[in-house]
Amino acid sequence: GEIIGITLPEKVEYEIGFCAVFNDGNEKLYKEFDNAIKELKENGTLEKVKNAYYNNESIETPVSNVYKDEIKVLCSPVFDERVCYNIEGELTGVDVALCEAICRYLGYSPQFVERDFDELFYELEKGNGDLIFSSVEYTDERNADYLLTEFYDVREFNVYKRK
Repeated sequence: GEIIGITLPEKVEYEIGFCAVFNDGNEKLYKEFDNAIKELKENGTLEKVKNAYYNNESIETPVSNVYKDEIKVLCSPVFDERVCYNIEGELTGVDVALCEAICRYLGYSPQFVERDFDELFYELEKGNGDLIFSSVEYTDERNADYLLTEFYDVREFNVYKRK
């Protein structure tokens, strides 16, 4: 539209879907995570975890009564709220909280392995982690090379472009 002769930029809605990433050889764990993400989205748990993280609250989340193995979760601490360090220097973030909730639900104990983002896929391929849970955006290229779960979170943006 126009306001007093000024052409406003076009608003484009955009969203990014974040997913956990697994190697083709780790199909069993991939299926467990993918199903858990679907179930925890459907029953509202993942949304509650996100809200609790952003509001600095504690909540109870479903816990498995079966203890399984420790799993290595590759992540990359960056300077946003997804994976970062708190003031005490501890790993935190909404992705960390979501991953911990999914692991509790499945009975796994996550061990977070921190790497630069550029190293995450290399480390996964070398077997130095069981999965990546670190703000990985779904792309068709990644989907061709790896097992990608259903989105555990979606971030919506408004982008404005000139006409």
